[in-house]
Amino acid sequence: MRFIKRLPVVEAYQYGFDRKPGWMVASEAIFSTGEGAWLLIPTPDGDLKAFLGDYIVKDAQGNIYPMPADIFKATYEKVLES
Repeated sequence: MRFIKRLPVVEAYQYGFDRKPGWMVASEAIFSTGEGAWLLIPTPDGDLKAFLGDYIVKDAQGNIYPMPADIFKATYEKVLES
């Protein structure tokens, strides 16, 4: 038997390119370092950095976390609204 992984539908925006959605928490911190601007995002697994071009994802449980653009694009495809 073969199986395919069911992916949940998530909400996301691309940091630095898309307009920030209302669900993005107000407690985000923006830091400027030698590696460029980044966001520090609190997650259940600890604080994670999101860099320019990364996707900020809100999963079905309401958790918010960053994901590199290449991984996001390989994992998700846009849902066309009807």
